Order: sequence, then structure tokens, then C-alpha cells
Amino acid sequence: MVDEEQVWRTHSEGTLARSWEERVKPKAKPKARSRRLAQWVPVVGWISALWVGGMAATILAVHVITMSYQYDQLNQQYAALLRQNQSLAASVASLTSAQALMHDAARLKVTLVAPKTVAARLSAQRATAKVKPLAPVPRITNWIAHLAHTLGQ
Repeated sequence: MVDEEQVWRTHSEGTLARSWEERVKPKAKPKARSRRLAQWVPVVGWISALWVGGMAATILAVHVITMSYQYDQLNQQYAALLRQNQSLAASVASLTSAQALMHDAARLKVTLVAPKTVAARLSAQRATAKVKPLAPVPRITNWIAHLAHTLGQ
């Protein structure tokens, strides 16, 4: 009878369910140990960060110095070009002066005719129209007529 009781216990529904439950149940993975960094890693990290910061500052400083040198070079070139422009303007002015034109005309045996200036034309027009009306009404009428003529052009 003892044998039957042991067989019954091993094959009972409860033990069968528990045994299958253990078989089907997912196996719990062991927790991964938290890895702790070695004591020298933070020190190396700080030194690396300082070195990278120093390199970045050095590269920026070299870039600024290079750009400053290029700026100085361009500024010197600009000043030289300004001086050349001034000397060229002076030589052009000396070549186109009235004396230079008279000298060239004498050299080429050509008569030099002075052009009429705008002031000479205006004085000729004023000389022909010297009569000014004394009354204010004709003066205003004349002014309005000149204004209308000017706006019409």
C-alpha cells in the first residue's frame, strides 16, 4: 500500500501541474553585475577633456592669427592700390588740363577752339531778355508760364 501511495503522490494532478509549471515557466536570467569603472578612468577622462579643449583653443587662435595676417596683407595691398589710383588720377588730370591740350594742339598744328560754357549761354539769354515787369501780377504770370514750360519738358 505504501507503494501505491507514493505512485499516487507522484502522479497526482497537483504535482503534475507543478512539474509542468516549472518546466514551462521562463527561466529567470541572473542579474548582470553592475560594472564599476576603474579608478583611473575618470582621471583619464578629465585629462582628455582638458587636452581636447586646449587643442580647440589652439586651433582657433591659429585661425584668428592667420586671418589677421591675411587682413593686414589685404589692407596693405588696398593702400598701395589707393596710392596708384591717386597717382594715375594726377597723371590723367595733368594730361587733360587746358595747358596740355594747348600744347598738343600746337604740336599737331591744329587750332584750338574754346567751347561755349553754360554760363556764357545763360548770360547771352539774360542780355536779350533784360526787361523785367515791375508789377507783381505779370511777374507771377511769367513765373507760372516758365513753370508750365519746365514741367512740359
